[in-house]
Amino acid sequence: MSEPSVSIDELLRGKAAMSSFIRRWGLPLNPQDADLIVWAVLHYARTGENDFSGIAAGVDEHIDDYEADAARMHRAMRAAPGDGSITPEPGPGRDYRE
Repeated sequence: MSEPSVSIDELLRGKAAMSSFIRRWGLPLNPQDADLIVWAVLHYARTGENDFSGIAAGVDEHIDDYEADAARMHRAMRAAPGDGSITPEPGPGRDYRE
């Protein structure tokens, strides 16, 4: 059985619906967290899965992956030059000498 897919349009509609809850209840969610929540709700609503502990475990795995990706990006950004500039590696047709 293939995994159910969630389209961009569905994500946008789901996030539009969720945005009122976020705003009115003052939920401290950044846009990426809201996207992940909307995706998980839509994805797991379609699986037909009735093992709720299995659904929770699947969501926990997605959260773990998301947090690991965010931590990798944070480390990479901290390792970048302190002046905020990024100097690409020289290559064919790219001469970065001033």
